[in-house]
Amino acid sequence: MQRGLVTGLILGIILVVFALQNAISVSIKFLVWQIPEIPLVLLLLSAILIGVMLSALSSYPARQRLKKDNRKLKERIDELEEQLLEYRQDLENMGKQEQKKKDEGDLIRGDTNSTFFDD
Repeated sequence: MQRGLVTGLILGIILVVFALQNAISVSIKFLVWQIPEIPLVLLLLSAILIGVMLSALSSYPARQRLKKDNRKLKERIDELEEQLLEYRQDLENMGKQEQKKKDEGDLIRGDTNSTFFDD
């Protein structure tokens, strides 16, 4: 926030100095249009403003496409995280079932290493 404010102030000061140093008037002719007298600084700032607006307009579709792609990728990540959670739960359940089968097998075989028979 402060960095943007400082940058804006510096650019504002540079703009004021530029305007004061380029206060001369020029005439403009373009095809059939003609402007007899306009300050040079106004002409340059207008050209910069038009350039910024054109670049913003031309990049708008790409930004929207990137936002859409980003949203789709986040949805895909959510789906994959849900699948991963399900797989982990399945794996945990399988491990419990295997342990239960092993424990049941030990009791049926009469495993003497079991604490049940240590009396």
